[in-house]
Amino acid sequence: MKADIVVWNCQGAGYPKFHKFLKEYLRDFYPNVVLLVETRVSGFKAKCVIKKIGLPNSHKVEASGFFGRVWILWKDIVNVIVEVNNFQFVHLKVKFSMALFTGIYRSPWWVLRKDLWVAFGYIAQNVKGPWTLAGDFNALLNEDEKQGGSRKNNCTFPLFQQFCFDYSLKDIGFQGPKFTWNRGSLFECLDRARCNYQWDNLVPNSTVYHIHKIKFDHHALAIRFGQYKTLKAPRPFRFLSSGLSHSDFGRFVNETWSNGKHLEGSVTSFVAAVKN
Repeated sequence: MKADIVVWNCQGAGYPKFHKFLKEYLRDFYPNVVLLVETRVSGFKAKCVIKKIGLPNSHKVEASGFFGRVWILWKDIVNVIVEVNNFQFVHLKVKFSMALFTGIYRSPWWVLRKDLWVAFGYIAQNVKGPWTLAGDFNALLNEDEKQGGSRKNNCTFPLFQQFCFDYSLKDIGFQGPKFTWNRGSLFECLDRARCNYQWDNLVPNSTVYHIHKIKFDHHALAIRFGQYKTLKAPRPFRFLSSGLSHSDFGRFVNETWSNGKHLEGSVTSFVAAVKN
């Protein structure tokens, strides 16, 4: 199956066989863009890992301790422009889809989590077209997204809920297991993809697959865009001069024009009548 984007919280790209695990996803889904979060490596080591992966283009947020761990890699057939760079996300314009895409890794630190939604608010206010957000949100929208563990430690996050409500971000929907992360008997839906209404209108058949886990705790997401709708501009009105020779043209003009309206109203009535 072919996917346009693969998103994976890989929980560290420094593992010696990491690039081999990732290449299994690449063979299975042939993605044009790959988003990796929580890579935990930077500098020269990061360059070595990216080289082994084999995709020709990349952008990374350098890790600083446990912060800054978002990589984006892509093929030559797409054009990716980084618009906003943040240690919790990368905001991109992906030219092959004519859309905005934001790859997310939400920090486990409470204070920094708040900063994420403030930054997203600034972005959302300036989004004018189709927009998709995907990655590890590290938060639940409702209690049904958790199974096992203590109910006292509810991970639902009001700021996340409010953000989705304020900017009309809906879940794209998914196929595969409901929970994208588990450890022992605890299962949670932390990884997801959401879109705005422009995306939903233009690409209504997009699909997210929660694909099989490889070694680590998180399922990767494979996002497949649907067929773009072509929004055609209305054709401008054209009056053919041959209509002047029609025997009923004078009567037609009198009936549609001599109605006491100002010029603009008369023209509108005339055009509507001609079209009918």
